[in-house]
Amino acid sequence: MNAIVLFNKDLRVEDHLPFYQAVKEGFTVLPVYIFNPDDYSNFSEGFPKMGPQKAKFVFESVMDLKMKIEQLGGVLYIETGQVKPCIQQLVEAHNIETIFCTSGVTYDEQLFYRQLEGVTSIKTFENHSLLFSDDLPFPLYKLPKVFTPFRKKVEEKLVIRKPLSIPENISFLHVSATQPDLSFIENLIADPDKRTAFPFQGGATTGLKRLQSYVWETQNIKTYKETRNGLIGADYSSKFSPYLAWGCISARTIYSEIKAFEQQYGANDSTYWLFFELLWRDFFYFDALKKGNAFFRVSHNYIGKVNKGFTMWQTATTKDAFVNAAMREIRATGYMSNRMRQNVASYLIHDLKADWYTGARYFESLLIDYDPASNYGNWTYLAGIGNDPRNNRKFNTQKQADQYDPDGSYRNLWCE
Repeated sequence: MNAIVLFNKDLRVEDHLPFYQAVKEGFTVLPVYIFNPDDYSNFSEGFPKMGPQKAKFVFESVMDLKMKIEQLGGVLYIETGQVKPCIQQLVEAHNIETIFCTSGVTYDEQLFYRQLEGVTSIKTFENHSLLFSDDLPFPLYKLPKVFTPFRKKVEEKLVIRKPLSIPENISFLHVSATQPDLSFIENLIADPDKRTAFPFQGGATTGLKRLQSYVWETQNIKTYKETRNGLIGADYSSKFSPYLAWGCISARTIYSEIKAFEQQYGANDSTYWLFFELLWRDFFYFDALKKGNAFFRVSHNYIGKVNKGFTMWQTATTKDAFVNAAMREIRATGYMSNRMRQNVASYLIHDLKADWYTGARYFESLLIDYDPASNYGNWTYLAGIGNDPRNNRKFNTQKQADQYDPDGSYRNLWCE
């Protein structure tokens, strides 16, 4: 029996449920990754769907996955093109009975797999969140509208599964393939600015090294809550988010390391707060899963409009030096701190009166840790039209600068 394990935003072999299950069911597996040129085109607003640092991180992550599979004795089949014809050709040529893959949460992600309907049997598995839908203490349709009730109910009956090991006794299907033309990706890639808070390199190898370093070697996890609002440097926050976004490392693996650390050194507010952040990520994930395409159909007036305010924000030419610094950082590195994301989003929405949706798309373009549920969930939250809607989520950026950049070092770092 032959099966495809189709990788997408789950670029790892550790704690990978579809891969594990395919081997467990006795299939000879063909690991596949498809670079779709459509993902590297432009949004209607004119900026790319895949900014240079994001493209770099994805490319490195796929190459790391390729290396990992080769170490296990297999070959990652890499192709470029539309998903359905690529998979159809493999199914017909190699008697593929089943496709194993991670289920999507948002409409676009689910569309990725719906393209394969009718090609052959498909088995999808939750593989991206900390919790599983079946382990929630309520059915998905009863998901609380606000995070705090969600957190309390989940923590009261907490069920988190242990990470899966890499499957043993893997039978790989070896398929010869010509080297795909990846120039459309390689031409996008650029090295980040040397001022970057962290020199991100994609892949499970570096993701697991970062986890080991942050939790065990430096033990910076002990002070996460106190330092998480920092703006400069590698260790003010965990920097796990890109590895989570592209599935280079699983949330369950991170949680397992947190609990192991607490068992050895004791728990504190900071170790809990890292878990707390994983729950926030899950809340947006399940909210998107519950709402489907309606997750993006929130009511506002100017969908996809680029106006003068947005252009000033995008080009870092506003009257606010604090905001400008962050917008230069994201353009140069594909990253900015969570504190600055809230500031610049609030400024675009409430000060410049520009369209939040266009801002969210710009983040989608550039952020190496872009995660659709978290990105759009946070933007609607700040716009007052998402979960726990309020009209007072406006940040005073001058006050924020005084509090988090009192000596101006962040603004000076990113001045031009």
